[in-house]
Amino acid sequence: MQNAETAGPSTSGDGHLMRDAKLLAANYEKCIALRILLQDISATMSMRIQAIESSLGVSEVALEAQDAAVLNMVQAHEQVEEELNAIFAVLQHHRVDPALISGEAKKTLFDFIDADTVMDLQRQAKTHIHRLVDSRRRNADSVNALRSTVLFYQGLDFNKMVPRSAPEHSVWEALGDVCQSVQEEVYELKLRHTSLQEMCRSNISDAQRNMDESSAMVQSSTAAVHQLTELYDVALMYFVDMEQCDRRVLHTFSTMHDVSQMYDVALVECHALLDELSNLLRFYQRFVGAYVALPLEMQRRREYDATTRRMVAELQERLTALEATERQHRSAFADEHAQFLPASLCPSIKDAPYRPTLVMDPPPSSHECNQG
Repeated sequence: MQNAETAGPSTSGDGHLMRDAKLLAANYEKCIALRILLQDISATMSMRIQAIESSLGVSEVALEAQDAAVLNMVQAHEQVEEELNAIFAVLQHHRVDPALISGEAKKTLFDFIDADTVMDLQRQAKTHIHRLVDSRRRNADSVNALRSTVLFYQGLDFNKMVPRSAPEHSVWEALGDVCQSVQEEVYELKLRHTSLQEMCRSNISDAQRNMDESSAMVQSSTAAVHQLTELYDVALMYFVDMEQCDRRVLHTFSTMHDVSQMYDVALVECHALLDELSNLLRFYQRFVGAYVALPLEMQRRREYDATTRRMVAELQERLTALEATERQHRSAFADEHAQFLPASLCPSIKDAPYRPTLVMDPPPSSHECNQG
């Protein structure tokens, strides 16, 4: 009778431990499956986020270059426009000497430039600069959106279930560590339960305590499965959301590519217009300088003309005097010798002296300016 009573609890305890062993094994298999799924999701998410981070880094560098180019272009255009307005003011207040323009009065240097073309170029430059600034702004908005996306997925904490071991570790790396740790804990429970079964076979005096300990191990393993299941549900939700986010990210990068092409076109146009406006500015600055030098040049030319006329008049007087003297000499020769010379002998002896003629004929194009 005592053997029967003793065998009853032992048999019951063995059955309880065997059932718990199967439950622990099943939970361990579930943990392995969930860990594999979670680590696959973690690896995929990490790869996607790293890809976005890498592309974002390139985009940020490109945006910084665009920022610098836009700033330089805006400053350069503002400077050229300011200097053009200043030179226009000088041209508008610089009256032209009527003697230089056939007596026309109230003319300024501004009347002699193509101001409409310059103002049209300025309007074109402002339009392209506006496009340049707008393209840069749109790219900045896209970069900020990508930053927000990366920060969101980097800042996930899985409802506080995934602690980070170090600030530089991503939540997805920490998730993999948590999964591995939970699986190892359940594996330790399995080993402990196996040891418990072996101990129970040799010592049946504490059957109830052993069953309680076994049940506690099953509960711990079930809690671990529940933890991984909850993590999987959250991770899967993030994974599905990331699938949709990938499309948004691709659309954002595609938009940035298109906007950057428009930016490049606008930048080339801005450089071309800035070069043209800068050339016009230098031309008008030289124009003012040339006009300032014009009176001195005209005075120099008048002095040259006066000196030349005087020299020509003096030379003409000398030539006339030389001709008169020559005529006297020829007349004296003829009076003394001509009657004795046959006509056929040196007929040229009767020729008149050479009479040179000096002509002063100023170019018609300089006539008006020379009136002064």
